[in-house]
Amino acid sequence: MRSNGRFEWVQLLAVLALSLILAGCTGLAGPKADSRQVLAARAEARWAALIDGDFGKAYGYESPAYRAATPLRLFSSRFGSALRWDKAEVIEVLPDAEGETAVVRMMIFYTTMDPVGGVIEGQRPVDETWVNTGGDWWHVND
Repeated sequence: MRSNGRFEWVQLLAVLALSLILAGCTGLAGPKADSRQVLAARAEARWAALIDGDFGKAYGYESPAYRAATPLRLFSSRFGSALRWDKAEVIEVLPDAEGETAVVRMMIFYTTMDPVGGVIEGQRPVDETWVNTGGDWWHVND
């Protein structure tokens, strides 16, 4: 049985169109997923610097606007010694629809002393705001 040449042509165009649509959808999902991974890595790197006490390095993750208005000395003075951060993990990255800002939900593990001299180990979720400026993600210091 011989098929109609026109029917085969329509089938070929339909398959091609579907392939292009699926490829387009994959392309759209890829950069957002990659952007989330990049942002998660930056958030963890910022916290690693804070945990290590490398406030100069942590300061480098702050937004350009914050760094322009706040000297490193003032940024560093915000951190005391009553609490020790032990570990930080990204729980989830929640970008806005435009991909310009995102909330990074972190779990921060810490150690501190109670008023009578005992040790308290705890953990606490922290939501951070990050902004995409100039193609890079920057922490927004509230």
